[in-house]
Amino acid sequence: MKKTTIYLVLGALPLPLYPFILIANIMSLGGERTSEASIILILLTYIFTFASSIYPIVYIFSFISTRSKLKAHRIDEAIRNSIIPLKLLLVLSILMLLWFNLEEP
Repeated sequence: MKKTTIYLVLGALPLPLYPFILIANIMSLGGERTSEASIILILLTYIFTFASSIYPIVYIFSFISTRSKLKAHRIDEAIRNSIIPLKLLLVLSILMLLWFNLEEP
């Protein structure tokens, strides 16, 4: 099995959960903020919401780009493109950890 296939399959694992994530993101955008929330926390939540909302678009772009690079026999570029969704998932994980650590109990 090719590396690109493994990376793309791993990147596709969160896609079935996307409808629920999108609903939660829409609800969080519609919710009210407390006046006590810091600007950093608010900014962090909006960045997380935006980045998690565009994940399927990033995945589709990566999938199409990887396939075209493989057909052109540009293996290194195909591997770099297939890793993009995994990098976004890593960034989302870091943003979520920061969000939870900044939020007051």
